[in-house]
Amino acid sequence: MISKLGLVALVLVLSGLVSCSPEESNSNNSNLNNVNNVNNLSNINNINNVNNVSNVNNINNTNNTNPDTDGDGVPDVTDNCPDVANPRQEDFDGDGQGDACTPQSGTVQAPFIIPVTHDGATYDDGQDTTLSQSDVFDAYPPNTLDESGPEYVYVFTLPRRMQVQAYIDLPEPAGVDIDLHLLSSLAPLSLISRSNNALMETLEPGTYFLVMDTYVSGGVEMPGPYGLHVRIRPWYEGTVDDPIPVCAPSVSTPVPLPCVFVDERDTSAATSDVFDTYPPNTTDESGPEYVYAFTLDQAAYVAAELIAPEPDGVDIDVHLLSSLSPVSLILRDNNAVWTLLQPGTYYVVADTYQAMA
Repeated sequence: MISKLGLVALVLVLSGLVSCSPEESNSNNSNLNNVNNVNNLSNINNINNVNNVSNVNNINNTNNTNPDTDGDGVPDVTDNCPDVANPRQEDFDGDGQGDACTPQSGTVQAPFIIPVTHDGATYDDGQDTTLSQSDVFDAYPPNTLDESGPEYVYVFTLPRRMQVQAYIDLPEPAGVDIDLHLLSSLAPLSLISRSNNALMETLEPGTYFLVMDTYVSGGVEMPGPYGLHVRIRPWYEGTVDDPIPVCAPSVSTPVPLPCVFVDERDTSAATSDVFDTYPPNTTDESGPEYVYAFTLDQAAYVAAELIAPEPDGVDIDVHLLSSLSPVSLILRDNNAVWTLLQPGTYYVVADTYQAMA
């Protein structure tokens, strides 16, 4: 038997339904306790007549025993940056000073901080390397490309194993060439990955650096503006016990609709090999698999597709299920399934086809 395992890229698209019966359409909102007809707000204890907020424990009242100078909901006594609003209290290096109060100029000494929580991060930034104060790095061994132009340095700390994706806007302006470098250390330089425009890595907990550096071509620097986008999300094993949530921080959290989810894995690295077939289908799927899961709180159309063509010698199939134990198959296909689903929790399994030698 030959297990046709390998790289797989899965795309999931979920879209909600909009329905309205003729009866519902004819029940004019003006007759359904229209907000303008229910004791008009101006007559219901108008906010200006209810012990005007200036008279009700005004935040500036000198009797306030828990002052909150920046109004971020965190009392000054515990606020790690009391003069700048930072309700999430980010402190990437744990030094007690909030990131909002930490100088950030994009240099080695004061890198831009990408705040990351246990749920990940969505970070966007735009800079122009012609304005950079840093020109420290000329190359990133073992890579030998000339990156001796000015750069900007970013730093982030992962609280758990996570997938990190970074990319820049394309096309770059004429005469501009900014490259991405992901590192685990700046001194000494320890390169994890480098790309002209986009990179994606799965990283263990720890602190990492992203350097946007200016390429030098034939002795000519190519500095200029760039738009950087960083997406960080928790890494899940993709097993029955640790399925990959789709478009939500957890499997039990309903998916916000509409949603497009993209994930790339290699089944040769999968730690799950539980399912051999998906009755009533009898195709041999006894190779390793990845398990995805999502919850709908409303009816939705769902499409799951493996990006084709697959690499030579690789055959991954897609299975949509309503239960993993017992296995309850809704649809199966070599590369794509599409159907209408009612509220509930569902699973997509990308499994490796087992071929005869």
